[in-house]
Amino acid sequence: MATDFAADQFWAAVPEERVGRCLKMAALADQLAARAKGEARNEYVELAKQWRLLAAELETWTDTVR
Repeated sequence: MATDFAADQFWAAVPEERVGRCLKMAALADQLAARAKGEARNEYVELAKQWRLLAAELETWTDTVR
């Protein structure tokens, strides 16, 4: 998976694709955390958590505007 993030492409995508992208980024951060040590591991774990929170927020927001 490419890790490049382009905000314009992200926001141009349909809501479901945005959520999916967030979850894929969270999974990638989990993979990196599994291989990292010390503070780097903690940061990747936190990054994965934030991607999942964003995905949940996007799902909630999408549900309220439909």
